[in-house]
Amino acid sequence: MGRLEPRLSFAQYDGILIFATFMAVTITGMVFRLYVLRYGSEDVPEENNTQIGQLSLTLFAIFPLCYSLIRISILLTYLRLFPDRTNRWLCWGLCIAQLIYSTWAALSTALQCKPIESYWTNQEGRICRDPKTQDIVILILNSTFDFITYIWPVQYLYKLQMPIQTRVELIAAFSIGLL
Repeated sequence: MGRLEPRLSFAQYDGILIFATFMAVTITGMVFRLYVLRYGSEDVPEENNTQIGQLSLTLFAIFPLCYSLIRISILLTYLRLFPDRTNRWLCWGLCIAQLIYSTWAALSTALQCKPIESYWTNQEGRICRDPKTQDIVILILNSTFDFITYIWPVQYLYKLQMPIQTRVELIAAFSIGLL
């Protein structure tokens, strides 16, 4: 009966998920503010350029961290659900890879222009990298981490001793994050 009782304790992955949720809400507020400032329109008022530049740089820098924290929370949950050695190695390895990836993505985004404020100003002599290649790499890595994170538990779920239809439904529920 102990396995059917609700969990009333607060685990480390709960705190990480709460922090990631706070970040996602903050990102949503930042995006809303960008559109209030007329970001994306043809006629952005000149006085809004600095605010739009600062907000968008911050947004693009913290976006990978937010999603990495969500995946880390899921991976820490897998450690609890599937306690074998291979799972521990993969989950801890992916957690470390997530931290490295999100740190690289944030720093490379924040430091793509020298000086940093030239991201939102048109200073003479500014040096900026083309963000398209970096954005593509970030998106590919993000999608790869998503795929690995959401597909990983399928091998454990398939081995469960239950009817095949129930296993398939459980696998589908765990894989919903791929959508």
